[in-house]
Amino acid sequence: MVKRIPGPVIWGWGLTVLVAFGAVVLGFGPICEDGVCQTKFAALWAAPPNEIGDTLAGFAGALAFVWIIVTVMLQSAELRAQVEELRLTKIELEKMATAQDAQVILMREQTNLLTKQAQIEEQVQNGRIAKAKLEQVREKARQLLGKPITYVLFDGSARAFSPLNDLKEISAGSQVSKLSEKKLFEFVLIVFDAYMDRIQTVGVAFHADVFEVIRKLAVETLDWIVKSDVETRTKVESSDYYQPLKEIAARVEIST
Repeated sequence: MVKRIPGPVIWGWGLTVLVAFGAVVLGFGPICEDGVCQTKFAALWAAPPNEIGDTLAGFAGALAFVWIIVTVMLQSAELRAQVEELRLTKIELEKMATAQDAQVILMREQTNLLTKQAQIEEQVQNGRIAKAKLEQVREKARQLLGKPITYVLFDGSARAFSPLNDLKEISAGSQVSKLSEKKLFEFVLIVFDAYMDRIQTVGVAFHADVFEVIRKLAVETLDWIVKSDVETRTKVESSDYYQPLKEIAARVEIST
């Protein structure tokens, strides 16, 4: 690739040639003194050394002035090029900063999206756990209502107590599986309160493991419902069995 010669250098060489050409033209010009004519070069050659030095100094000074101007022009061009390069560099840096800002915003949005997705997945998983816990509450409630529970008197004798036998709404055993969740939990509350009354009036110590399991499961179920997805939470909280379930969880812990 041919390297381009800067314009000021071309002008410098042109002026140098022009000065040299002018010196040659002037040097070959005639000079007459005392009727004797000769060229200025001949007169310079015969002149004293100091005059020769002064003439050469003047010629060199003219060339030096030309190249000083060329140097100034070159430096000005370089400064303009540097200023333009700095301006372009500034523009590129601004573009890079804008691109980096956009990338940061995109990464932040992706992080937020992943966080929200993880939260949604966690809530859905919590909803599955809540449903499983709710099914455990139903199963334990059916066990409680489907068979009598033994309680023990202080004298050590064991007796069976089945409050559902006295209820008009259902018969024990076979009808328990057909109960709605609302009725199921309401009957659990009836049985719970009946046993508590029996403890207070008769003074018995009985095995209430099933009661306590149901109560703890109800508490856990409500906790998981709060942390679950909107669909599960809305469905359970709007159901008719939600209030009885809350009442079961609110019952005091039974000391067995």
